[in-house]
Amino acid sequence: AFKSIGERGPVILDEDGIGKTIMARVICCEKKNATTKAKRANNKPTSIQISCFTLVKIGKKEHMERLLKYGEVYMNSTKFFRDYNNAEIGDTYEGALYIENGRVAKYRKKINNEKLYCMWHINSMFPLHKDIIHSIVYDETTGKRTVSLDFRKLSGFTPGEDTYMVVIRDVKEFNERFYRACKKANADFVKHSVVTYYDEYTINPNKRLSPFHKRKRYEKQQEIRYLAYKDTNKALILKLGSLEDIAGIYNVNEFCLVIDDCKIRA
Repeated sequence: AFKSIGERGPVILDEDGIGKTIMARVICCEKKNATTKAKRANNKPTSIQISCFTLVKIGKKEHMERLLKYGEVYMNSTKFFRDYNNAEIGDTYEGALYIENGRVAKYRKKINNEKLYCMWHINSMFPLHKDIIHSIVYDETTGKRTVSLDFRKLSGFTPGEDTYMVVIRDVKEFNERFYRACKKANADFVKHSVVTYYDEYTINPNKRLSPFHKRKRYEKQQEIRYLAYKDTNKALILKLGSLEDIAGIYNVNEFCLVIDDCKIRA
């Protein structure tokens, strides 16, 4: 009953139809331009089924293959992201403790020891950002809509680059492996949390910021961050073990992530 992304164009919902549903459920990773005929044969989307709360890590093919095969997690410091000269990935506001009049008034101490692992996430509480939507398909028979996400629209993506995404299906198991890997590496795991985005010009100057705050300009990244502390200037590299039982890998240039019945941030 679902229309393919490339066939006759999607039925785009009007403004009145956006944001009214109350649940986000990732249903599959779908090949771009997949045929409607193949889907209708089984009365469901083709490809792999994934869970309600899902994580996505995007990067170069070789790095994503190592993540899937070995669970290799590369955690750079907050200082690294603050000093990184690519404004789509790094930000001079990383590590800020207080913001005043649009500028960093004070940085947190020991930001070199804050090790971060950042991923895109989706769950039932947070709307999708409209900028990464490839299409919205409305099924007139069931009244359901399906949203396809194109991660090439995320900031930091380079056209033509050999970019892949690892989609984590079992988040609970991933979290447990992450915690165990931190312990094995003698790193102090603090927590994982969804990032809160702020406007540097309107934020209360008395608001104390944490590693889980980022400027609003990065909002479409929909980040969840994993924070650990280790007293070293080097990156923290964890080995979680193979993730092949809880994740899959897909070419960002060929696949969209398909979400069923989701809220959309205007």
